[in-house]
Amino acid sequence: KFEDALMEKGLIPSDGQRFWNEGGSYAQACASAVAYGALAVRKRFPEASDKYLNKAIESTRKALAAYAPHGCYGEGPSYCKFATQKTDEMIALLKKHRGNDACLGSSPGYAKAQEWMRSMVGLTGRVFNFADGGEIFLTGKFSEVPEPVFKIFDGVQPTAIIKNSGLFLAVKGGKANYSMAHMDAGSFVFETMRNGDAVRWVEDLGPERVRRLEHAKIDVENYSQKSSRWSIFRHGPFSHSTFTIDGKLHDVDGFVPLSRSAGDTFGLVADCSCLYDEFKSAKRYFSINEKSELLLRDVFLGQEKAYKYSFSFCTSANVRLEGGSAVLEKNGRKISI
Repeated sequence: KFEDALMEKGLIPSDGQRFWNEGGSYAQACASAVAYGALAVRKRFPEASDKYLNKAIESTRKALAAYAPHGCYGEGPSYCKFATQKTDEMIALLKKHRGNDACLGSSPGYAKAQEWMRSMVGLTGRVFNFADGGEIFLTGKFSEVPEPVFKIFDGVQPTAIIKNSGLFLAVKGGKANYSMAHMDAGSFVFETMRNGDAVRWVEDLGPERVRRLEHAKIDVENYSQKSSRWSIFRHGPFSHSTFTIDGKLHDVDGFVPLSRSAGDTFGLVADCSCLYDEFKSAKRYFSINEKSELLLRDVFLGQEKAYKYSFSFCTSANVRLEGGSAVLEKNGRKISI
């Protein structure tokens, strides 16, 4: 009875489903489930078992492209944790029943996912929760960073970190037209630590609840330029620590690469030229000076007329204006911007 149910209500209805060719965490979870089902009915339905198991392997192989080349998972850290767990389970299953993992474990970048996940953890123990991923909190002491760290992780949604015992900066490049993505290219989170107390000053709000959006008839899985997905505050550029021009949305296909800044040991460049067509060049420069201060410069070249430039970010700190500066206060600490 159970074997018939697995075939009739699980494996056969999976034919034609979008996860086979879609990629991402959804595909990895579904393919893992199909692999379990296929192996469970192997004795009674050997041909069908081989068919669905091979389809699950190929679907997973396509999805693993999201890790290449540095383990920087395209859907963000929380989805990376979920998706990697599902594929790890599938790999263990294949090794147990077939003696090999069909080379899934050696997919480019897959083995580096854990290192990338650890790098995305700030001094507060919170991850850089970009895109639709929720927050992950890790417990323990995060004050010990023996030497300053500067790493760039290339991928479909590249990220970079600058980290030492007193600060943490994580920056995201990439584009909006990708699974679970927001218009957050060029955005960042920023933390500082003093006397063992870490504060995240620049926040990423993370996702809106999907079911709530679906009930509101928001086309949440549509990533095209005119999609109603971008009308959601958390999904569009206005909630993120990036910039906007004339209050317009980013170009969903504009890909922002991250690179080191020439002549600056802790300098990072996010080339945002593709987000808007008003400029020949639009680059965002991040650097850390000798006082452990974060310096952020947005440089625009080639514009032919005046535009309204806006840079904003979300914070859980109290904000007080003092002349030309904003003072942020939280947990008895304060910084000036």
